[in-house]
Amino acid sequence: FPAIREDGSVIPELLYNNGNPLNSITTGDDIVKEGIRLLGKKYFVQNTNLSTFSTPANVSDRLEEARIAGASLGWQTNIWFDRGIGCRDQETKDEKAHECTDIEYQQSLQNGVDTNGKFIEIWVKDVLNPNFNKYLPDISAKLKD
Repeated sequence: FPAIREDGSVIPELLYNNGNPLNSITTGDDIVKEGIRLLGKKYFVQNTNLSTFSTPANVSDRLEEARIAGASLGWQTNIWFDRGIGCRDQETKDEKAHECTDIEYQQSLQNGVDTNGKFIEIWVKDVLNPNFNKYLPDISAKLKD
């Protein structure tokens, strides 16, 4: 904040929040409310840890509250030692990450869809992986408008 144009100049009409200077926006909730007020469904909140554990029940309360208030939800797959997405064993709840199998990768992306995600940001290494990229057309078609 403040909002700026492509050329870096401040957008004066966006300097105020209901008549109050934008510096009155001090909490995450204030930022979400103002973003939704200004942009509606074009305002996105994003979680940067999409994984096999990212289920509707595990979406953070703040993200879910923002979605319910009118924000759109987006995801970014987690990054594991600069190797692309990492996974953990769901059966044993092992905290040590490992390279995802193709089925785990598909499940991670499906979790993004199941949590009402509108987009999923994916690491280039994963897009280029033929074991993973075969799932992208189907997942893309399932993402909500």
